[in-house]
Amino acid sequence: MARYEDEYPDNRGQRGSYDYREGRGERDAHGSRYDYDYDEGGVDKVSVVRRVNGIISLICGLFAAVLALHIILFVADANFANPFARFITDWANGVSLGLNNLFLWGPEKVQVALNHGVAALLWLLIGWLLTTVIARIVLPYPDRNWYRRR
Repeated sequence: MARYEDEYPDNRGQRGSYDYREGRGERDAHGSRYDYDYDEGGVDKVSVVRRVNGIISLICGLFAAVLALHIILFVADANFANPFARFITDWANGVSLGLNNLFLWGPEKVQVALNHGVAALLWLLIGWLLTTVIARIVLPYPDRNWYRRR
């Protein structure tokens, strides 16, 4: 088993090292290593995918945060006649994915915490799944990496 990069033969059967900082191949005039990184209009596919994935992550994270805030307000016995608490409650009921009455056992606080907690986790899972699928399908092979938030 080879321990060092220079012990791996390259595709011509010769020994050589691979410089991971340089990437695979030469860069063109646009600074891109691959000619398929740009569409006809000069739009970088990687940056478009990152922006779209960032928007999806932001929206799904916002929905999960609203559900978590509703759980906190409900468990802390907030005054739901207050406009802010009413707004959060209405919004949480709208993004709860129909899970408002999934668990019906125990006190009402436990029911709300479980139902909206599961919905918040599902929103995070949906966001992760969408961003992963978009990055894996849209990006070309050499740039097809798992999407990571920075």
